[in-house]
Amino acid sequence: MINTLALTADMPKSLNRTAPHTLVDGRLVAIPYCQIARLPRGWHLFVINDMSKWVMALLDNGKVGNRQVIPAAAIQATRQPQDIVGSIRHLNGETNYDYTA
Repeated sequence: MINTLALTADMPKSLNRTAPHTLVDGRLVAIPYCQIARLPRGWHLFVINDMSKWVMALLDNGKVGNRQVIPAAAIQATRQPQDIVGSIRHLNGETNYDYTA
């Protein structure tokens, strides 16, 4: 993946990108990218060509061409059903489901 970015500051310089928009008075208006110094762990900004390579590898059990680039066991682990085992009540009163593999 040669066009994937890890810094939001790099987005405006990218030629192959989308632009965020919102409605203002019924018109679609481009808005600036949010500026986060570093994206949270595991987050990246992808262009569609790079994302399609990722999806193709997932669909082929971690292979790119004849090369195994992601262990097949890791791909299979992502395909296992997840079960709701209960709920968690947070200190602020919100409740979320607790999932486990």
